[in-house]
Amino acid sequence: MSANASYNSGLYSSVGLSAQGGMTLTAKGGALHRSGMAGGTRMLIDTHGVPNVPVRGYGNTTRTNAWGKAVIGDMNSYYRNNASIDLNKLGDRAEATTSVVQATLTEGAIGYRQFDVIAGEKAMGVIKLADGSFPPFGATVTNARKQETGIINDEGHIYLSGINAGDVMTVHWNGNAQCEIRLPALLPADMLMNSLLLPCHLLNSRNDLTQTMPVQTMK
Repeated sequence: MSANASYNSGLYSSVGLSAQGGMTLTAKGGALHRSGMAGGTRMLIDTHGVPNVPVRGYGNTTRTNAWGKAVIGDMNSYYRNNASIDLNKLGDRAEATTSVVQATLTEGAIGYRQFDVIAGEKAMGVIKLADGSFPPFGATVTNARKQETGIINDEGHIYLSGINAGDVMTVHWNGNAQCEIRLPALLPADMLMNSLLLPCHLLNSRNDLTQTMPVQTMK
């Protein structure tokens, strides 16, 4: 991108702005990107709808758009290419479970790779069943996208990531989904300073979800 301005003895002034770039559209989605050789080898990156994720190939970092897509143009043909998430620039509300992908592309090809990124707040919590017991040690919690967001420790304690207001997450043990937790519709201002109390409703008692107790926090 370049800018210019001119002024001539009070008679007139002008300002100009120009930009160069390209657009790649595929069946998997598309994005604007920096200029490159027309028809050049490139890679479409997909973060499953998580925006503003910093990704890069061998050049400068670019960020995913509002739909979680970005195009990396500095790809080599017929050689193995790496694309990665720039973890140093990744925001506090995102967590990458995979940060490097690889692809070997033919000349002019458009590759497609996905990164598994969990977006949301992080907080400590306690998950408790209706009878006052806790899910077993090592039980896992997943979100609606089947991403693992936490592992339960002793007495239901958990460090939970990917928290978004009103989300429903599922707790698994013995190889099956067993119960569900509903995140509060209004999240505390400072999540890491609070511990969420999360009732877990058995999946064979789904009617309980319509009468969910308000999620509480404890200091």
